[in-house]
Amino acid sequence: NRGAEAVIADDYSIMRVTGSRPDGTFTEVKVGECSYFSLMNITGDAEGVTIKNAKYSLEDAVVKAEFALGVSNENLPGKNASVTVKKGQLLLIEVF
Repeated sequence: NRGAEAVIADDYSIMRVTGSRPDGTFTEVKVGECSYFSLMNITGDAEGVTIKNAKYSLEDAVVKAEFALGVSNENLPGKNASVTVKKGQLLLIEVF
């Protein structure tokens, strides 16, 4: 990972990787206007996972590949959720 962002999109969804960068920095990613969104672990444990303004929020959690903790979440009415991953990578899937 060299910090480049890639997006896979079709008529029903957008997928992108979010998480920490090779230099250890991280950013907060805003979820778009979608019906549902999911976070799938793709690189082992993801640490420091925070989800705000969502039906199911998290605060500084560890998301393991063995347990799909971030599946089928929703934005709160009138808000867009945000996701922060301090260590590791998660696949963010937004379904329209």
